[in-house]
Amino acid sequence: MVNVTPADVEPYLTPAGATDLTPPTMTLLSPNGGEILQPNATYAVTWTASDNVEVSSVSLYLSDDSGTHRRQLAKGLPNTGTFDLYIPNMPGDLNRIVAVAFDPVGNEGEDQSDADLSIAPWGIGVAPTTLRDFELPGTQPFGSGVLDDPSETCASCHADVDPVADPWSTWEGSMMGNTMRDPVFLATMIIAEQDAPASGDLCLRCHTPGGWQEGRSTDTTGGMLTPTDIFGVQCDY
Repeated sequence: MVNVTPADVEPYLTPAGATDLTPPTMTLLSPNGGEILQPNATYAVTWTASDNVEVSSVSLYLSDDSGTHRRQLAKGLPNTGTFDLYIPNMPGDLNRIVAVAFDPVGNEGEDQSDADLSIAPWGIGVAPTTLRDFELPGTQPFGSGVLDDPSETCASCHADVDPVADPWSTWEGSMMGNTMRDPVFLATMIIAEQDAPASGDLCLRCHTPGGWQEGRSTDTTGGMLTPTDIFGVQCDY
């Protein structure tokens, strides 16, 4: 700085770093081991979490190898102490739920099931497929940002511009804009799910990249998708 004294700017400075180094305390209450969970259904995960300031959010994970690796199933949950978690079609006997609490500055505290629990086989379909059969490398759910709602962010400038062919209407009527509205695709995905359970995850990955990135393809039939997800392949993606 030139011709500026520290006293001139000091009133406008903020500390460069957090002083809160205390992580939250998390205790997973249920499932805590020994349970048999049904796939493609919800289970009420319960916990208690506290912090010296506040618990800003809670994330939930599933480990299918007794806690060594984990797959995120929910993110940014309020600290209500319970959440109806959708259990994916990943049968096995070495599963554990992991709950992680975050405070406002990013400190985290976690707990997991004290012992292994089971996810039962789905038992429906022609091929004995599970969600593991359709996992691919690259970006994973919760591994990227949240997409904007095109009906708000895009339409505000690009709709009602040209009465014949404004950009919004051109996209909305395109194949990209209808990837999750096409009845032929939806029927095909239903049939695929009947023959090869969990194969819908592979379909949703491309037809609703926003919903897939935000973890709403755990229900591989698309039952967790939001109205924003139905916009399909949109510009922010």
